[in-house]
Amino acid sequence: MQTTPRTRVILKFPPRTSRRNPVRKIPNPSDFKAAFCRRTYCNQKQIGGIFIAKLVVAEKPSVAMSYAKVLGATSRKDGYLEGNGYLVSWCIGHLVELAPPNVYDAKYVKWSIADLPILPQKWQYLVSASTKKQFGILQKLMHRPDVDSVICATDAG
Repeated sequence: MQTTPRTRVILKFPPRTSRRNPVRKIPNPSDFKAAFCRRTYCNQKQIGGIFIAKLVVAEKPSVAMSYAKVLGATSRKDGYLEGNGYLVSWCIGHLVELAPPNVYDAKYVKWSIADLPILPQKWQYLVSASTKKQFGILQKLMHRPDVDSVICATDAG
């Protein structure tokens, strides 16, 4: 009996595919999240040559570092972190406090129970001496021309 040599068939396309029905690559979920983030939240906008940034204000430096890591703000500056369209800064305790009664009127330097309640027409606030530097940094960041929004990521206090 004589055998015929087998011929090798070389397919142009992998099995179960054709030009009309190509193999669909299953997307990696992490690639989708990264692409979604780049398209929506983390993408820097540019208006008139100025990159638009969002300012995130955290309660304390450790929380700000965590936010910055997630948002991709890796460049450390004096009092804040910057990158990926975000500026991440923090408060140190309460930056501003209510003014004491003697600021409203000189008679309240030594006040008595008869003067209570002290209800001023307009409340006044003072920057705490211990947080003056960080208050100035936040003030400069809020007034930067490239900041279009401020995100308060602190507690209610």
